[in-house]
Order: sequence, then C-alpha cells, then structure tokens
Amino acid sequence: MAKKGNRTIVEEIYRRHIRLFREVNDLHIFASRTSPLLKAAAEEHKGEFIDPDEDIKLSVPGKHGRPAIARRNATELSSLLKRFANEELFANLLVTAVSRFEFYLVDVLGLFLRMAPEKLLRGPKGGDSSKSVPLQMVIDAENLEGLYEGLIEQRIQAIFYAEPKEYCAYFNAISELEIPEESFRQFFEIKATRDLIVHNSLVVNDLYKKKAGALSRGDIGVRLKVKKDYFEASLSAMKKLSGTIEKKTREKHGKDWEQGQDTDV
Repeated sequence: MAKKGNRTIVEEIYRRHIRLFREVNDLHIFASRTSPLLKAAAEEHKGEFIDPDEDIKLSVPGKHGRPAIARRNATELSSLLKRFANEELFANLLVTAVSRFEFYLVDVLGLFLRMAPEKLLRGPKGGDSSKSVPLQMVIDAENLEGLYEGLIEQRIQAIFYAEPKEYCAYFNAISELEIPEESFRQFFEIKATRDLIVHNSLVVNDLYKKKAGALSRGDIGVRLKVKKDYFEASLSAMKKLSGTIEKKTREKHGKDWEQGQDTDV
C-alpha cells in the first residue's frame, strides 16, 4: 500500500475528504443563517418611511483607501438585500465552493503524483507524456524532490485547463481509480456556471455550452440563476464526487477505512 510518511494514501485521501465535507457544510450553514437575516432586513427597509429626497448614507471603501459614502434610498436598499438573500448570496458562495473543490482535486492529484513520481510520464489522455522538462527548471531545482514538485505543479495547472474528457482520463491514469466520466459531469456543469458568474454575469455563452455539455441549463444569451435549490444541489454533487473518490481509493489502494458521516463534520 502506498505511503506518505506514516500515513497511507487511503488515510491521506480520507482526511482531505472529511476536511472538504466540513468546509462545504460550513458554507451551507452560513448561507442558511444569513439568507433569512437579509430577507428580514429587506422587509424592514421596505416599510421604512424616509423623505424621498433623503437617501440613506452608507459607509463604503473609497478609491483612495479612505472611507467614502454611498447613498441608497429605502426602496433601493430593500431591493439590494432581497436580491442577495434570494440569489447573489448563493452565487458568491458557489464560487467559493467550486474553488475549494478544485483545490481538493488538485490536492488529491498531487498526493498520487508525489507518492509515485514516475506517473509524471503519463500524459493527459492516459498515454505517454510528450512534454520535456525545461532545462532551466532542472538547473533551478535544489534537489530531485524539488524538481518533482515543480513538474507536478506544472502538470496539474495544465490539466485543469484541459477538456473535461481529458481531465477525467488523466485523473484516472494517475489515481488508477477508474471513476466513470459520468461521475464528473455534474461538477463540470457547476464549474462552468462558476465561470459564468465570474466572467459573464451568468449569461450563457458558447464556452459554457461546451463545458456543461448535455447538462447545460440554458441557451446562448439566457441569464442563468443560482438560487438556494441549485446551490444545495451543487454542494451535494461535490460531496458525492468526493465520496466516490474516497471509496474508490479504499477499494483500489487499501482495506476498508472507517468513514465519517455528513453530520459529523
């Protein structure tokens, strides 16, 4: 059984799996506690009587680093809070959740590569790697381990920009877990939605359609929504994929390992 220090790969993956569950659950707890507060505040301001010519003064960061003032009337402030309570809170937390899950996947791939550096010879599609090692990287490395670290980081960064099918093939080539592509598909749609939030105001474009595939949630030009139900389904999908990775690791690389439950983290 592969080991890193005194821990097996099974233990290492399990620890990361549980840590991810806790962090994802924290995001949901925060959202479930915050959304009702925003809704209550929206209703409070909606009924607030203020002279229509007198805006509410709100402290915000200024462009020179000093405090500045933003003005919103009661209706505008109520609408802002309601918008965040129903959608934008969940959209922003989805960005955080996807980033956290991507870090988890990077961490998992890194574990397998560090425990068997010879797998760097495997290319993104599962065959031999055609990439050569830059001479400067060899010269700059203090030792062989340092060279491996640089190559691992380089390879992982490259694979995250690859097509979904190539990513799945590479993940399985390195981990040897034989996880079917279908297990990743929902995450690829979630990731594509995250990209729309960050780069295109949630308006569907060609890139989203390509990444999301058959799970695309709208036609080009349609503005998607990220509300509570989609946010919760996305968290569940990421937890399910993490659970599959953890289970397959135990089946492939070691005997059964005691699993944590959702409620424990």
